[in-house]
Amino acid sequence: MKKNYIRVASPFLLCFLMAAHLFADDSQIGTIKKAILEFAQQRYPASKLSAEIIAIPDKKFFTETIQVSCRKNGDIAGRTFFTIHFKKPDGLWDTMQVCAVIRRYESVIVLTNDMQKDQIITQRDIAQEIREAIWSQNDMPVLLQEAIGRKAARRLSKGRILTSSMVVALNDIATGQPVSLHVYSKNIQMTLPAVACQPGVAGDQIKVRITSTNAYVQAIVQDKDNVIAQY
Repeated sequence: MKKNYIRVASPFLLCFLMAAHLFADDSQIGTIKKAILEFAQQRYPASKLSAEIIAIPDKKFFTETIQVSCRKNGDIAGRTFFTIHFKKPDGLWDTMQVCAVIRRYESVIVLTNDMQKDQIITQRDIAQEIREAIWSQNDMPVLLQEAIGRKAARRLSKGRILTSSMVVALNDIATGQPVSLHVYSKNIQMTLPAVACQPGVAGDQIKVRITSTNAYVQAIVQDKDNVIAQY
């Protein structure tokens, strides 16, 4: 008996949602769409946005002044339910739930050539384009200055949006490279010749060997020729 009820109820629910969308007035949909876009723009002030209303109840209102709210506190891109607050003819406020798809577009760095692993990325290999923001928050698109002069982390195809996981910084210091070790302590400041035992970029901590004593110390890479050890 329960299975038969589900078979009947599901088509009925589908027809109800379709009717709710079809019976809505075009001007009413336009007003709500504009209000939702204005609300979404506050979440993404630097992005271009579009909105598509996919479900709306058959409620009429007679004012252009409506308010929009959403239970989501963070990202509202994609399919999202919004609460529309509007005044009825008697002056009292009423609400309705509207489902809309929010699409966000941003200027990003895109590859114009296929790249091999460890190939250096140059200005000729990239361009800026407007693309829909469908990337992961854990792997964001890189900025222009973060792309040029870096290596491709793996094989990359033309047209890909360049994200942080796709680029690798060039090492400022290579293994076996002679460096100047600047030692700072409470009472001593000195500079000693040393050899890098590990590669690294500025800010990395690497192991170096002091040439005169063969002692090993940990030091911070300052630039392509200097490392710093503080005690």
